[in-house]
Amino acid sequence: MLRRVREQREWEEQLRRQRIREGVLNALTEWYFRCFGETPTDPLKVAKRLEEYFALCQMRSAAKREFGMALSEKALREAFWWDGEWMGRALSCFVTEREAVCRWGNAKRTFAVRAEADGVYIKPESPLYQEWIKAAHSGGDS
Repeated sequence: MLRRVREQREWEEQLRRQRIREGVLNALTEWYFRCFGETPTDPLKVAKRLEEYFALCQMRSAAKREFGMALSEKALREAFWWDGEWMGRALSCFVTEREAVCRWGNAKRTFAVRAEADGVYIKPESPLYQEWIKAAHSGGDS
């Protein structure tokens, strides 16, 4: 009889833990959807790497607010911020695999992106300016 009561309590505790786990995963799935606009393929992976996904969410919010770019999680993983100089003025860019959107003074400009073995280059999408600007070096130094 005592053994049966103990088994019943263990079963109830497992059921309680399972409900808590499901509630947490549902909350994470809802948060992920609000941030990225899609459901995660693996909510457990999001739970295990929550700090990383939170940083990606902040990065996506900033890119959307500053440059009007709403990127997917995959695109954010390959993107980076770059601050440099172009034609004697400060240039702040959000660089993705295909394009870079930059603030140059009060204006926003779109730049083409080219990745090569020695680094990442950007060029204004204008026929007047044909030079490529090195935005990042290959390797771990940038």
